[in-house]
Amino acid sequence: MIRAALIVLLLAACGDDGATPADAAVDTSTGDAPDAGPSCTCTYGAVMNAGAVTTAGADELSGLVASRMIAGTLWAHNDSGDGPRLFALTTSGSAKGTATLQAAAADDWEDIAVAPCGTKQCIYVADIGDNLMARASVRIYEVDEPAAIQGPVNVTYRAFDIAYPNGARNSEALFVDPRDGESYIITKQATNPSTVYRMPRMAGVQSTAVSVGTINIPGGSLLVTGADLHVDACGLNLLVRTYDGLYELHAPVGATIAQLVAAPKKSVPSATEAQGEAVAYLPDGRSYLTVSEEPGGAAPQLKRVACN
Repeated sequence: MIRAALIVLLLAACGDDGATPADAAVDTSTGDAPDAGPSCTCTYGAVMNAGAVTTAGADELSGLVASRMIAGTLWAHNDSGDGPRLFALTTSGSAKGTATLQAAAADDWEDIAVAPCGTKQCIYVADIGDNLMARASVRIYEVDEPAAIQGPVNVTYRAFDIAYPNGARNSEALFVDPRDGESYIITKQATNPSTVYRMPRMAGVQSTAVSVGTINIPGGSLLVTGADLHVDACGLNLLVRTYDGLYELHAPVGATIAQLVAAPKKSVPSATEAQGEAVAYLPDGRSYLTVSEEPGGAAPQLKRVACN
């Protein structure tokens, strides 16, 4: 029953460009044309400036995601060295508020995602960075997304510890499947292939990550620094970014994550960013944003790419 309801929601979420297919039949008895259905084709345009992130302290952004609950809102966080807080931004970078996970650890927060969680919507924060490959386990936070944000708030959350099956791994990329809430990471390494792990979230116990596939980066930097997943009636799309490239993978409706990560990769437009680690689809899945860590105190610049 839950799966059926989710399918209905996903069907409703897919965009409609208003065009009528050339071979569609028209009911001349009423003069009404049939619905065109979802627009599933996309040719991305040029990289555009979306705005500067003006929130004080948001100066080393490594995670970015678009809220599905609060219209026109992005959630972002800094890399290691900051406290356990999330920045709420407009899609042009203006400050909306800050959500704090009181008493949470922030060893090396690297990416963020959103997905339904029961009857609510949750934000998932991945404390998964491990440059020294020394952590016995990593952690994913499941945060109850507030219904609105204006100024500072404290948020409730749950913490889940996960260990890798064959020793420590470094990762900076998280995505969550909205169909079932399962979370996944992609390892960050200097050689192909990167491994994709499912990260079981089990209350009260440490779980073990499960390998579901691998991803080969075609060229340039092989270091995967961010990811985001969009699912709708057109299928599954996954953005995977590196320091100097951005790739999109597509799989049809009903595909598994293992099938998705095995799909061909298409290079898509991205800005040249000093240390690009964040990427996020906007809710309609027909445009995306990137942002650089911009170390050194400069205001991070949001970049936007949209379907033509």
